[in-house]
Amino acid sequence: MPRCLGLDLGSSSIKAAVLNLETGKVERVVSQPFPGPVAPRPGWFEIDVVDIANRARSLLAELISDAPDCTRLLTCGQMGGLALVDDRGRPHSPYISWRDQRSIGPHPAGGTFFDVFRSRLSDRDLDAVGRELRVGSTIVLLSWLVETNQRPADELYPVTLVDAVLANLCEAPPVTEPTQALGLLELASLTHSQPLFDAARVPNIRRSRIATVNDVVGECRIGPSTLRCHPAVGDQQAALVGVGLGDDELSVNCSTGSQVSRITRDIVAGDYQIRPYFGGRLINTIAQLPAGRSLNVLVDLLTELARAEGAELTRVWETIATRSAVEPPEELNVDLAFFSCPLGDHGAITSITTENLTVGAVFRGAFRNMADNYRLCAERVSNGRPWSRAVLSGGLTNKLCVLREIIAARLGSGVRESQESEETLQGLLTLASDSRAQ
Repeated sequence: MPRCLGLDLGSSSIKAAVLNLETGKVERVVSQPFPGPVAPRPGWFEIDVVDIANRARSLLAELISDAPDCTRLLTCGQMGGLALVDDRGRPHSPYISWRDQRSIGPHPAGGTFFDVFRSRLSDRDLDAVGRELRVGSTIVLLSWLVETNQRPADELYPVTLVDAVLANLCEAPPVTEPTQALGLLELASLTHSQPLFDAARVPNIRRSRIATVNDVVGECRIGPSTLRCHPAVGDQQAALVGVGLGDDELSVNCSTGSQVSRITRDIVAGDYQIRPYFGGRLINTIAQLPAGRSLNVLVDLLTELARAEGAELTRVWETIATRSAVEPPEELNVDLAFFSCPLGDHGAITSITTENLTVGAVFRGAFRNMADNYRLCAERVSNGRPWSRAVLSGGLTNKLCVLREIIAARLGSGVRESQESEETLQGLLTLASDSRAQ
């Protein structure tokens, strides 16, 4: 069929769209806010899986009414986090988000729950899964349940959010696409890592079947229509497909957070993560780099007095763009690591003088810091391989021309800016157009 449906379970919104394979266009995007979390304790982040599935179902029903010819569904979404489901896709836990911080709580034996779990793994174990181990990882949160006397039954499947939602929609066992299995698979074989499940003290718990995006793993009834469902893919990888990233290009994504990535065919351990990609390829990536989230900290500081007096500033980013385009007489050094990230956990503003403590200088310094970070990370993920140009995506570089110029100068290469406003959905369309997924 020339059209199918796409679903993106993002961290801030749930989107669905009609994907027109004939025209190559994403049509009629509809969305709902991602449900807010329940936080039983500070640092916890839980969401009702059924609520998310119901919102996704309502969006698909809205599209099906106007596009009854659609018979396939492709899905992507946020990676990491944990949900427990049975072989009918029924949830037996809330979705514990990748943003959840409970695993850095103190363990009775000393250190944190994360530290205790990490101590059970060798460097070889971590290299095998691409050094993909985070506080909000599926396996780390599963280990936390065991350590706090909440060990799940072996008949349940520990999966990510999108796998849980798709299983719920299909009323079937969950199936995992390698790009969605963040840090769970041995990269060489694309099978679940037994050392990780041994370390989590659940050696025999069920694991979802591994399938590729080209497979059909279930059917979902939406009103009078039946959708054949493909396994969900990672939202990062979907976005890279959406911007048309080439093997010789460097990806720099600038949005709330930042990522730098390169496509590769070889497993070479380094100071970065390695994630499955499509067509037998991998990506070297460094994620959670400081970007929009840290810039907003500076914006909040500089607008605090106006807000305290009830004044609404309406041209904040326009002013930042204008002022930062002018080079100050003296450079100001800004380190945007205000949040824990691969490059540190303490930010700073230094080399302040009476001449350079201005809005323009502060943000120009912040942009230089971002560009420096991208250069450093680009060299890491490239392992000595030159890149032809950088592909910029994520919105910040489109809004801030000076940021784009500073990044291009620091990377020492040309840049190509993605013109796709819906990169993940465009990526799903491209994947759907692959003849193997027909």
